[in-house]
Amino acid sequence: MNSLSGHDEPPPAYSPPVPGTVHSPYPNEKGQRPFEVRAASVAEVAQPKPTPAIQEPDMRRHPAFATNVQQGTSPSPQPGAQQNGAPNGMAPINVAQANQLGAVPGPSGAGPASPPPLPEGWIAHLDNNSGQYYYIHLPTQSTQWEFPKGPNPLNLEQQPMSPVSTYNNAIASPVSSIFKQPMASPAFGPIPQSATYDRNSMMSMNSLASPTGTIFTGPPPSAGVDMYKIQPANGVYFGPYLRYTNMDLERGLWLGSIMLITDAAQPPTIHIHQSLDLSPNPRQLKAHPIHSHQRWIFYRYDVDLRMDDEQAAKWTYAVTSHLGCTRYEFLVAGRSETSWRFVAHSGNDFALNVNSNERTKLGGVGLMWKDVLLKHQECGGFHTQVGLGGQIYADRLWRDIPALRQWTQMSGKETRKTAAWTPKMDEDAVHAFFHYYTSHFDQPAIREAFAQIPHVCCLDDHDLFDGYGSYPDYMQQSNVIKNLGRIGIENYLLFQHHTTQEILRNVSNDIDLFTITGTGWHFVKYLGPSVVLVGPDTRSERTTQQVMAGPTYQGLFPKVAVLPPSVQHCLWLFPTPIIYPRLEGVEQAAKVAATGKRVATGSFNMLGKVAGGVAGIVGAKDMVNSGFAGVKKAVGKSGLMQNVLSPFGEVEVLDELKDMWTHESKDLERTYIIRTLQGIAHNKSMRMTFISGSVNACGAGLVHDPSHPSDHKTMYQLITSPIVNAPAPNYVIKFLHNNRTLYIPPNGHRSGNSSAGMTATDTKEDMMEIFAADVNGQPRELRRLMGRRNYLACVAYDPEIVQGAFGAATPGKGAGRLSLAADFLVQGDGGGYGGVPMKYGPVIVPSLEYGRTEMADNKQMKYHLTLDPSHSQSATRDHPQPAESLPKPKHTSVHPKGSPGNENASIYFIGTATTILEWEGIRLLTDPNFLHAGDHVHLGPGVTAKRLTNPAIDLHELPRIDAVLLSHYHADHFDQEVEASLRRDLPIVTTPHAKQCLVDAKGDDKFTSVFDLDFFQNMLLDIKSSSASGERKVPAVKVTGMPGKHVPDGVLSMANDLLKAVPPTNGWMVELGYKPTSSASDEEFKSGYRIYISGDTLFVNELEEIPKRYAGQNIDLMLIHLGGTTIPSPSVPLLMVTMDADQGIKLMQLIQPDVTIPIHYDDYDAFLSPLEDFKKAVSSAGWDDKVVYLDRADMYKFVVKK
Repeated sequence: MNSLSGHDEPPPAYSPPVPGTVHSPYPNEKGQRPFEVRAASVAEVAQPKPTPAIQEPDMRRHPAFATNVQQGTSPSPQPGAQQNGAPNGMAPINVAQANQLGAVPGPSGAGPASPPPLPEGWIAHLDNNSGQYYYIHLPTQSTQWEFPKGPNPLNLEQQPMSPVSTYNNAIASPVSSIFKQPMASPAFGPIPQSATYDRNSMMSMNSLASPTGTIFTGPPPSAGVDMYKIQPANGVYFGPYLRYTNMDLERGLWLGSIMLITDAAQPPTIHIHQSLDLSPNPRQLKAHPIHSHQRWIFYRYDVDLRMDDEQAAKWTYAVTSHLGCTRYEFLVAGRSETSWRFVAHSGNDFALNVNSNERTKLGGVGLMWKDVLLKHQECGGFHTQVGLGGQIYADRLWRDIPALRQWTQMSGKETRKTAAWTPKMDEDAVHAFFHYYTSHFDQPAIREAFAQIPHVCCLDDHDLFDGYGSYPDYMQQSNVIKNLGRIGIENYLLFQHHTTQEILRNVSNDIDLFTITGTGWHFVKYLGPSVVLVGPDTRSERTTQQVMAGPTYQGLFPKVAVLPPSVQHCLWLFPTPIIYPRLEGVEQAAKVAATGKRVATGSFNMLGKVAGGVAGIVGAKDMVNSGFAGVKKAVGKSGLMQNVLSPFGEVEVLDELKDMWTHESKDLERTYIIRTLQGIAHNKSMRMTFISGSVNACGAGLVHDPSHPSDHKTMYQLITSPIVNAPAPNYVIKFLHNNRTLYIPPNGHRSGNSSAGMTATDTKEDMMEIFAADVNGQPRELRRLMGRRNYLACVAYDPEIVQGAFGAATPGKGAGRLSLAADFLVQGDGGGYGGVPMKYGPVIVPSLEYGRTEMADNKQMKYHLTLDPSHSQSATRDHPQPAESLPKPKHTSVHPKGSPGNENASIYFIGTATTILEWEGIRLLTDPNFLHAGDHVHLGPGVTAKRLTNPAIDLHELPRIDAVLLSHYHADHFDQEVEASLRRDLPIVTTPHAKQCLVDAKGDDKFTSVFDLDFFQNMLLDIKSSSASGERKVPAVKVTGMPGKHVPDGVLSMANDLLKAVPPTNGWMVELGYKPTSSASDEEFKSGYRIYISGDTLFVNELEEIPKRYAGQNIDLMLIHLGGTTIPSPSVPLLMVTMDADQGIKLMQLIQPDVTIPIHYDDYDAFLSPLEDFKKAVSSAGWDDKVVYLDRADMYKFVVKK
């Protein structure tokens, strides 16, 4: 534990040095007041602090201590023991104090102690004169007495760390946001630190200049890529890059990989173990060479770790090379742990159009990454990081490779399209991508983050080059661009996924990347059992008119539709946001500018006034005068498309806007995505959320149904600004703050982007106003988007467990419904190291409690209906005289445990699912089907069934019927004769789908009294009592729609949603009870007997909501539809669409009714699960005293309590 820095308490918090003091190399330009710093003597600096000796005798054999020199026993503290991050024998070194006092801690008389593992690039030598070790930095040949704190010598460490944040305290957001009161984030509350590494060694490394900075002052084109310096910072290897592959839910395995790139004769060895497990023989990972470039070999080390059952565990891997051993620690969630923490980021490099001054002003590459590492420590570790594209900005290859520059100067579209791709171009392009990745990922803070926080990355254009896929066809299909795309994707797969096309095409499963059409690689990854990331490849199939091909959607959506029921949140990683403000003002100004260029020979300046007037928005002149540079930033463009690749003017600003999902060229596809995902959310009770970047601004939006907030139509959009690249300027943010009302049209319809506005639909599109104040606390007018660098910190949590502080969760407690909290960590004012990140949020994405309706209790009835038993009217229009009463039953049953003798209600079984419920003078008819043996019914396209039995009574023999309960519009529940004969004003309670069939599709012959109830919606049937006027209580029937699903989850359910072959179905909860008086409110209704009618459903997860809704309330009787109905025919039993005996038993276990009566079991040849099977299952379960069996014409009597 001591050797792994497992301290009893965390290292002391870091306070940033104040400019102008001896602790900082920067002048005090802003007049900041210095912090009070306690001076320490040289003796204090050098004074060793004793620590307990390590007890395990074999610990020295652990590969993590491979650089330790074995020594005999000694009264001095053991090698490697540390306290508060300081190696044994040395106190934490304060570099500023050492420089100020002009003294270096010299050798002490404590005797030689072998050093703990050294950072890469360092070796230790024993000084015979003093008996102490001194340290040599191999790349620079620098020597020092102090134990090295990083890969660079102490006298080179001039860059201060990222300012410490206030995250260890409860964070007050600088905004009041859209919420009623500021919300504490469940991700970052008052969390005790659990530091496992020395903060100084990680965060104080000397900053390297951005490799992108040379493109403005670099070598002439003739030098090309030969000028690249390929050299790892540690002199041995690039990496390690730690990747999260997936989670094996069934076996409880964490799957990932580590990649190193080296030119050494032998690959470095990697040993891995749980951080608390210091046994002497940890597991060694095998190095797989997967690719080579020149002398460099890519080694992948596959990782599969057994996850603890519930709690997270920290794992350590040690990379050992001839220079020493370096350890890295990362977090692995528990197998059933749902509260995964992750960060999301985009724009992880500077674009071509960001000059060196702007880069310096922003604080360089590492500023926000250092804050990520800080939060990683403070919150106990992020489980993963999600890269939303733009890990590198490869646009600069068009300037670095001379042959590509020559290609851009070719005139003639056909000439450029057919120009040859030469071996030299291929070699240079491959080498350029290799250099961009290795040099950028080798920068200190990025390297540390990618070594400790497992990454999941998706592809965007800048990983290839700006705008890839959105160029005109003659350019996109040219040999040059196609081959650059090929090489870019190969390097994306190598560096971001540790694989190659050849490897992927020989893998038969889709636990990692998979392809659908052969073009593009997608992924579906689990973040625990309840959250899934879906990463579509939105570049490989892109054209000016589409983002992905139709077959890709047809292969991708079913994978989401068959996700297990444990999944509550599905996070779609679209690099470009699906929900985003329209750029109408920009397009308007761009059209004017484009027209003016052709008329006025090309100067933008003279058109500024005109464009400003046309756009009518403040900032239009700035936009035009800057050549639309800010606009390009706002759509994630670097200027490559128009300024570099289109010197002849074929590509305009308007073409660059086509890369956006909100552009009219992608309108139908965007609507298709949103509407299809709403349908899947509806069926799966799964919340859909989009996470995006690319537009150089941060914000949050949503699509929603204002009349049904938080239902399945509600989908959130989280947008992150670049973590490195420059954000969009303020005048473009103004353009994006328009107040136009937006709606999502029906599938297959265009949005109608006219100035008159869109047609209102059931799905509205909005941006959330979360930036009410700026980072300096000043009020903001532009509250929806912010143009500052940032990243997202997200966590899944149970609101009933976590109340403001993450980490308070107790497994097994709470309702198990997860919400997602997203904090926006935004760079503060001042740039450089004055830009302390500020937190906005959290934005809370709630769980989808139930897809087809809101989970809030529907205390207010959707409908009211009064039934009058004194009115004697036939149920049919062709038999005006109803029967006086039901026929005498063949057999009458009562409760199997005995009859109280005062039964006042009954159920009469006619056949199939047709029954008559009689109570207080009224009769309710369920699922009327009166066909006879030999008759056929139509059950769907090409599917029919033949009736085998006769009903107990005929349709014309019915007595007066007051209302009908119709579970769904299927001919074996509402046959053609019934539909033709029933009285048109007879009240029918049914599903929304059946109502449409009975009303909208019937024309003049429509039914006129149809009441539709969706799941958990209800209505009250008041009964006009015939009792004496002295009777106080008034009888009533409450009917509530219950969940049901006729088709199993998955691909078949999706196909059925499209084909509409099998109709939606309801179950019913029928409550017979009383109101105190006729004028009493609905809330005063008291149930005296509760009947659950299952309807034609399978045993699906949605049914689990029923006992939750009726917890503590007895369900007296269940009428269960059985039969195991199988389609398309008895001879071809491919698909079961109603419960069989086994599922019936499961439903009894779930609902726990007092009495169960099976119906719908033997009347049609499609029923392949006989009643005898159910009887055997009931007897096996010991439930014979809980089931009553009725034959046709039998009756069951019961008591409704008052």
